[in-house]
Order: sequence, then C-alpha cells, then structure tokens
Amino acid sequence: MRLFKRNKKIKGLISYYNLESFWLEALNDRERKIISENFNSGSIGSDSKDLLENNITEYPSSKLSFVKGQVSRYTKPDFKDIGQKFVNLGNIEVINTNNTLDKHFYYAILIKYYYRHRSESDNMEFAIKTCNDQISISKEAKKEFNKDFPTDSLPSHTGFEQLAIILEKSKKISDGIDLCNRALSEGWWGDWEHRIERMNKKIKNECQHGV
Repeated sequence: MRLFKRNKKIKGLISYYNLESFWLEALNDRERKIISENFNSGSIGSDSKDLLENNITEYPSSKLSFVKGQVSRYTKPDFKDIGQKFVNLGNIEVINTNNTLDKHFYYAILIKYYYRHRSESDNMEFAIKTCNDQISISKEAKKEFNKDFPTDSLPSHTGFEQLAIILEKSKKISDGIDLCNRALSEGWWGDWEHRIERMNKKIKNECQHGV
C-alpha cells in the first residue's frame, strides 16, 4: 500500500475527515491493506472507493461515527491492533464533539471493545470508566432520542447494562440495584426489574446465611 503514501493523492473519506496523517503515520502497510480491502461504510449508495478514491464533498455520518464503525469492525484478536488505533483516534474525537448521540453510540461500541479484551492491561478499568462516561450523558441522550424519535421507546443502554453486570459479578449488589433503578426510572429498555429482583434475592440469602 505504499502507493497511497508516495504516488497517489488521498481522497475519499480519509481526506473528507482530515485523517491523512492518521492513515499514513499511525497505520502500517499491512493495516492499510486490510482496511482498504475490507472497507464498507454501510451507507446507502456507498462503495469501496469511498475510503480513498472518490471525491466526497458531503457525507451523512460524522467523523466520530466513521471511527466508531472502524472500532466495531476490528475487535477480533487478529485485528485488535487496528481497532486500538481507531480507539485512540476516537478517544480524542469524542472530546471534541458536541453531538450527544454521537458520543452515546461511540461509548457503546467502546465499552464492548474494552470489555471483550478486559483481561489485557487496564481494559477492565477502561470499560468501567466508559460505562460511567456513557451513563453521565444518559439524560441528555434521552432528550435527543425523544426529540429525534418521538414515537419510539428508548433503546437499550450499553453503559447501564454492562456496569450492572460488572457490579453484580463483583458482589457490589447494592450499587448494582441502585444503577438498575436509575436505568429503569430513565426509561431505558432492559430487564431491569428482573435484575433488581435477582440481586435483592442475593442480599436476602446473604443475610439469612450471615454472609
């Protein structure tokens, strides 16, 4: 893929999102080849040339949404190095965006990425932090969802769900119940009542057995 570096002018989404330096400097030849060969933006009417070759003057997705898609695509162990580079890029971009739903959806993918690789380095701590980051904007996200989709119920919330699982597994049952109650009160879809019931039973069993 050195042709992209030395002989070809970079166009497409890489240029549109001002990611030329990321493409040329953060990624190596193998990674650029993999991304180019597997690229699919998911947008209607798009094609593989949208990444580097087509002249693009407008696009329906934000820069953070584009990065989110790449993080989601490269979560498997064989491609984790690529995924991590997009994570590093996204973690900068999420600070610079004011779009609450873009942040919400990026955090959802990031939580899944970190939790999948939770046994490595500090990824478990990063997963918990990202859960809390997404939860911290949950009320703002709710307002945006209700504004954009006024007839729909709220969707599931990855941050609430994953943190509830982590807290229950860590035997922080009271914290888990409080979290589920918050998610339930805000209206996010999920089996919150069942989780709360299950955790209350654990507390009752612990009291009965003097744990």
